Amino acid sequence: MTDISPRVGDTSGGARLTLSGVGLRDVVAVQIGGKPCAELTPIGEATSSCVAPALPAGTYDVVAMTSLGASRPLLRAYEAWTPRLLAGARVYQSDEGVTRDGMTETVEYVRRTASIGWTGPRDGASLVELGGALFMIGGWNTTGYAAWHGAPTTNEVLKSTDGGRTWTTILPHDPAPPETGPGARFRRAHTAGVVKHEVNGKPYIYVIGGDHLDDAFRPPNYSGEVWRSSDGIEWTRISTAAPCRDRMLHMVASFNGALYLMGGQHALDNPESAENDVWKSSDGGITWKRLPNAPWEKRAMVYSPVVHDGSLYVIGGGTYAGTDTDRTYFNDVWRMTDSEEWIQVLADGHSQFEPREYHNVVSYDGKLWVLGGYNTAHQNLDSVHWSDDGGRTWTEVEHAPWGTSHADGVAVTSEGIVRASGNSFDEAAFVLQSRRDARVSKWSDLGTAGKHLFQRDNAAQPMLVEHDALLGGSPGIVFLGHQTMDLLAADRDNADGVFEIYAVGVNTSLASKSEYPTWNPPSVLVGATSASAYNQFGFNGGSLEFHEGARGWHTTTAGSGLDDGRSRLYGAELSYGSLRMFVDTEQQGSTDEAVGFDSAWTGWEGVGAGIERSSFAHFHLGALVVRPSGSRLSDEDRAKLVAWSMKWRAR
Repeated sequence: MTDISPRVGDTSGGARLTLSGVGLRDVVAVQIGGKPCAELTPIGEATSSCVAPALPAGTYDVVAMTSLGASRPLLRAYEAWTPRLLAGARVYQSDEGVTRDGMTETVEYVRRTASIGWTGPRDGASLVELGGALFMIGGWNTTGYAAWHGAPTTNEVLKSTDGGRTWTTILPHDPAPPETGPGARFRRAHTAGVVKHEVNGKPYIYVIGGDHLDDAFRPPNYSGEVWRSSDGIEWTRISTAAPCRDRMLHMVASFNGALYLMGGQHALDNPESAENDVWKSSDGGITWKRLPNAPWEKRAMVYSPVVHDGSLYVIGGGTYAGTDTDRTYFNDVWRMTDSEEWIQVLADGHSQFEPREYHNVVSYDGKLWVLGGYNTAHQNLDSVHWSDDGGRTWTEVEHAPWGTSHADGVAVTSEGIVRASGNSFDEAAFVLQSRRDARVSKWSDLGTAGKHLFQRDNAAQPMLVEHDALLGGSPGIVFLGHQTMDLLAADRDNADGVFEIYAVGVNTSLASKSEYPTWNPPSVLVGATSASAYNQFGFNGGSLEFHEGARGWHTTTAGSGLDDGRSRLYGAELSYGSLRMFVDTEQQGSTDEAVGFDSAWTGWEGVGAGIERSSFAHFHLGALVVRPSGSRLSDEDRAKLVAWSMKWRAR
């Protein structure tokens, strides 16, 4: 063994360590100061990992053990350390000293990227997950794009292998793709029936039908073709005679090993042409058998029927017409059993969520979800509802941060519900995560100052996430909102004008509430929480912002790319009129940018998201270290703090 990283870990243990050397695959144990590490995991001949034990503060030798005995020790290679040793430090850790106050279920929206990097926004595109990757297929835009040769619809295929963070166009638009052979593909389409379906145990993406949205909304602008692909690049046409060849806006699902096609309209401007027929293919889309008509009203525009708890659900929908006033809208809930019997779960006209069409329906986290759509007031929606009892009762959650939209691209992955594209014509991709978290009423200072943080009176509580995926599986406290989730403890004992904060967390995209339908960059703020002329500062996107009370906000640039969802140690030092910001060990922006002080400010009172900031904020906080007085942190101690923070960043 030749090295260990990081070389500093918390005295309570838990730091994930990476060991380097030769022959490490043969290592059977690692000891630090004579105590065994946990979770020893060989990564290869030259690398292993383990979790450090709890140790008193001090430096220790590290020894690797093989079946032949102990290796040569790395002398004084590991230091057990805690920021509680720093004079005057207040230390708040999400894995210790948190008082829970019951549990709550909520959702969180995380922006994966601000710009998908495509030819342009679109609606009616389909999003499907296959093999851990996301595929975006087709779509429509009112004006089209040059890359689409001026057409309003496309047959582009985009792919993301990292949950929607980055996207690649794997098949550009082709105005006339061949029907067979190399380059064969479905024609350009909007609201095609796109679904993942297995044939003989192999999963495929299916594209069934779709409309071109050209001058005439009737055949031959519709497609009866069935195409499938196992990789999104090579496509095979299975049939040209699917029952959707005379219709658009139909619904497609995969259920119990068969493909189902139902509903839709024969003419876009004629709502009387809608259908409630049901078709089934048991041979992968080659042949289709008509089943008895469904008992629900004729309809279209449900994206999509969804399999949930052993049944196939159709929720809401409607009919299209040349004028909005001639459309119909539904909010009833139906399910088809495995014996192909339809059961009405919830009658049309209920008040739990408004009637809608062009909405998305998915099954995720044991619940049914209805997202967005177009309503009877002829408006797009940003509402999100879930049901945990099979569609009988519904709960409305925080509204979507991408704004009002319909015909969105939505898919379920291991990370949550991913949304990319839609009639809001935005450029971003988001993921919705369902959470069951403990409410936090008190966060105890583990340092010597004993300055505990408490829930603000009449304010919503932050949430303790025991295993935060955004923090590498580590605990984290989630702060959401503007003046809604902050922790308070009045503290006016910092008269000498020195203030330091180091926050271990994820500076990423935010969740949005109904009263704030647009998203803003995230921040974590520390300072006064009243609206009077007190000072605050915090991290906001890629910058440090400092508020001088009545004199307003100042920004210190902190580099770029800091809102990519990675957990880091963000540090800020305010000392006698100058600001410095650190990300890990690197100072950001210009050196010692001068700011003023508000004479009314004598200390700090709270920490939270958007305490008095006009933006709507969001931060995942693993730990917080505050030094409200004393000299600036030394470079040596800052390096230790960065290494210590890895406990929350590398699980």
